[in-house]
Amino acid sequence: MKSAARVAVLYSVIAMVWILSSDTLFGVLGLTAPLYQSLKGFGFVLVTALALFSGLAVRERRLHLAQAERTEAMVSLSARERELGQSAARLQALIDSAPIAIVGVDQNGTVDTWNPEAERLFGWVAQEVVGAFNPLVPVDQREEFAQMYASLHSGRVVHPERTKRLRKDGAKIEVLFTTAAFRSPEGQFEGGVALYVDISSQLEAERELEEHHSRLEELVEERTDELHLANERLERATQIKSEFLANMSHELRTPLNSIIGFSGALLQGLGGPLAKEQEKQLTMVYRAGKHLLELINDILDLSKIEAGKLDVVPVTFDLCEMVQTAVESFRIAADEKGIKLDATIGAESMSVYTDRTKLNQILLNIVGNAVNFTDAGVVHVFAEIDGPAVCIDVSDSGVGIGREDQPQIFDQFIQANRTADERLKGTGLGLAISRRLARMLGGDILVRSEVGVGSLFSICILAAYKEGVRVSGHSVAKRLSGGYIRRERENKRAKEAD
Repeated sequence: MKSAARVAVLYSVIAMVWILSSDTLFGVLGLTAPLYQSLKGFGFVLVTALALFSGLAVRERRLHLAQAERTEAMVSLSARERELGQSAARLQALIDSAPIAIVGVDQNGTVDTWNPEAERLFGWVAQEVVGAFNPLVPVDQREEFAQMYASLHSGRVVHPERTKRLRKDGAKIEVLFTTAAFRSPEGQFEGGVALYVDISSQLEAERELEEHHSRLEELVEERTDELHLANERLERATQIKSEFLANMSHELRTPLNSIIGFSGALLQGLGGPLAKEQEKQLTMVYRAGKHLLELINDILDLSKIEAGKLDVVPVTFDLCEMVQTAVESFRIAADEKGIKLDATIGAESMSVYTDRTKLNQILLNIVGNAVNFTDAGVVHVFAEIDGPAVCIDVSDSGVGIGREDQPQIFDQFIQANRTADERLKGTGLGLAISRRLARMLGGDILVRSEVGVGSLFSICILAAYKEGVRVSGHSVAKRLSGGYIRRERENKRAKEAD
């Protein structure tokens, strides 16, 4: 209708213009009347046809462009619809395959989303709940649920929290859930979504773990009581043992001192001259008595240490004098064996504050062992103040101690199997007592040894004794990291090569 009106208007305008201007135009061209009349009609038709053609051509062009734009818009709309369809399909697949229950409701609280995990967890299939009010909320929690749902309108997000929800069979299950609101682009509330995770198994495991912990605590308490009782019994038994050993040792020392004294007097000829065999037998009695007395004294010392009856009595004295005296006390024994026995002291005078008697007992024991277990070579004593500690290293080129025996040599009545020589037998208590005494003085004794090369015993105690303070383990251990054993091994190889 609009196209017909446009054509009529166009035609009227062209006719009016032609009528008003054709006479003037032909007059200017000088045309005669008969020819003028013929051309006037023909010209009118020609002009009208050209004008109509031009108008229709323009109109057709516009229609073509509009159709192309419409086609392009339809193609774009179709592609967008496909993308939206694919996105909706992916979203639905994600919801359906999610390992958690997803429940969506509209603005009225009616369920519109119910995924397969929700079906498994709560028992209702989607057809039973979609379009109905949410059936999960127990009666005693509906007011709380209504408040929570109302809060979604204000944009509040319910962060994960524990609650209970109903199953189709009427049972209540523990779940962890969170909710959020759906809103339109304009911000209008359109519904919400809730995510549910079944934590029943987790809570059951937690309860079992708590029960296990409670039972474990009871067992620990029972075992602790048993251990306390056993420790008390053990302490009592140790005390009884120590008292028995102490009493027996005292009882034995009296006749032993008599035996040693009388045999010594006879050997000195106080009872008259002795035959050679008599002197030999009396010498054996004297040595056996001295050895037994040494064993008894060691047992007494060990008993006192274990019973806690051995006190530390610190005094100030010169360590250099003690070391020199200890070395000289073994000079004759070393010379008889052809051993070079010497000492190196880090200063002319070293004042220490500790229990002199106990340190001297340790030093005599270690140096005596070094001389006893060395057949040839060198026994060297080195003493110095090292920070807060006083350290005495006793090295020898003796038979050495096997690696497997070294952890045991400080145990009671244990001797390393260095050699089968009967001369090397002892009580097996010296090193055990020495280590306990060193630890009483705030230090320790460590050993480094190699069979056939020699041994290095390092004694480190506090230079200024203070109860409850100890020399660090590193300070003692670093003494053994020196090259003495390596140097002795190289020296022995050089001698063998010569």
